[in-house]
Amino acid sequence: MDFYEIFNGEDLASLPSGTWGIKEPDSHWQEKARKTGVAFDRSFSRLGHGKGYYDRFISTYVASGRPKPLLVALALKEQLLEADSVPMGEHDWKVDIIVTPEEVLVNNDVGANAREPTPEVV
Repeated sequence: MDFYEIFNGEDLASLPSGTWGIKEPDSHWQEKARKTGVAFDRSFSRLGHGKGYYDRFISTYVASGRPKPLLVALALKEQLLEADSVPMGEHDWKVDIIVTPEEVLVNNDVGANAREPTPEVV
């Protein structure tokens, strides 16, 4: 599950064709993962929907040798809580950027991810 932003037909045409002739991004495209969640806090913790799907996916993705994608959370202002309000488990990933209608928060540890969970291959 990779996310890429395609703005127009020219962007789409610039993508190489994959095995089945379908346009696919190659390694030149920056990898991003937009994270859904119920709540986020100012320490970049994320409260998901309780299934751990995204966190397991990211752990598996990184364990396969690929670089950690940029984790971007899109949130309403009501979903953004004070720092350390959202509990974190050992397999939870912090987000790198939180975007609300009022502000954009960027984690100073972008790329390093201050709290990387123990990799878990599912």
